[in-house]
Amino acid sequence: EVLRNARRAHPGVTTVIGGVHPTFMDREILEHSPEVDYVVRGEGELTLEELLACLAGGGDPANVRGLSFRRDGGVLRAPPRPLIRDLATLVPAWDLVDFAPYTYYVYPGSRLAIVNTSRGCNNICTFCSQQKFWNRSWRGRPAAHVVAELELLHGRGVDTVLFGDEYPTSDRGRWEAILDALIERGFGMRFLMETRVDDIVRDEDIMDKYRRAGFVHVYVGVEATDQATLDLVKKDTRVEQSKRALELLQEHGFISETSFILGFPHETPETIRKTLELSLWYDPDFAHYLALTPWPYADLYEQVKPYVAVRDYSKYNLIDPVIKPAAMSLEEVDRAMIDCYRKFYTGKVRTIGSMSPE
Repeated sequence: EVLRNARRAHPGVTTVIGGVHPTFMDREILEHSPEVDYVVRGEGELTLEELLACLAGGGDPANVRGLSFRRDGGVLRAPPRPLIRDLATLVPAWDLVDFAPYTYYVYPGSRLAIVNTSRGCNNICTFCSQQKFWNRSWRGRPAAHVVAELELLHGRGVDTVLFGDEYPTSDRGRWEAILDALIERGFGMRFLMETRVDDIVRDEDIMDKYRRAGFVHVYVGVEATDQATLDLVKKDTRVEQSKRALELLQEHGFISETSFILGFPHETPETIRKTLELSLWYDPDFAHYLALTPWPYADLYEQVKPYVAVRDYSKYNLIDPVIKPAAMSLEEVDRAMIDCYRKFYTGKVRTIGSMSPE
C-alpha cells in the first residue's frame, strides 16, 4: 500500500520491497501487485546497492543476485545472494539520524536507538520465519565492534538501547565479553533485549553482569505452558526452564516480558484456561497472548494448513486468529485471548504503576 501511494504521487517512480515476507512470496507479490517493480530477497544491503548502480548505469537487473522482477510476462528470479560473512563491514549511518523523536516512553526525554549485535537464529521453532530467512544460521558481530557502536551512540546523546537481534546471547563467550566491556566503560546506558529462556538459565551465574552492564528489561518467549506443545513447535526448551528464567529475571530486578501462543488446532476453552492459569503462576511483569499465525513459508504451515481459515495477510498480525481449532470458532478464540489479557492485567493493576526499570 505504501508503494501504491508512492506511485500515485509519482507515477514514474521505481519501487522496491524487501524483508521476510517478500523474500519467500516474491512470485505472488510480483504477480498480483503491479505497484512493485523489484523484490529484494534476503539481506538487502549489497543487493539494493548493486540494483541502484545497475539502474543508474543502464545495466541488466538479471545480473543482480538476490533480486526478483517481472520480465517477458513472467517473474525472473536472479540467483540468491550469499549471506554477508563479516557483519563488521556494515556500519550504520547514525550521523543521518535525528534522535529527537525516538524515546523510551518510561523515561520522558530519553533518546532511544535500536542496535543489532548479531543476525539470525540456528534454532528450529516451526512457527517462526526468522530462522528460515537467515538459512538457520547465526552470525555475531565482534564484541569490540558492538561496544564501539554503543560508544558512538552514547556520544550522540543516546541513553537507551534496544538490542533488536533475534538471538543476541547465542555465543556465551562473545556475550559475556560484551557485558564485561559495558561494565568497564560505564556508559550509564539502559538496555532492553529479547532472548531465549534456556540462555537466561544458562547464564544464572552471570545475571549480576547483565544488571551491572545496564540491562533493565528482558523479553523471553515462553510460548507454551505444556511440554507437548513446546515439543510440537520444536521450541527445544523445557517448561521448567521457562519458569526458572522468569524467576531469575525477577530475582535480579529486571522487568520481565513474555508471550504465550494460543489457537492451535487442538485448542479448547479448557486448554486456554490452563494456559492462563499457568501464565499467572509464571508471573511475568508483562504477558502477551498471541494467536498462532503460520505464514505459508513457516515449517508449521503444512501441518496446520487444513485449519487455516483466514487468507487475508492483513490479519496475520498475531492478534486476529487465523487458525480455526477443531473445537472452537475464530470468534471464541478471539474472546478467549481478550479474556486472558483482562484476567492477567486485572491482577497487575496494583503493581504495574510501581514497576521501574532501575
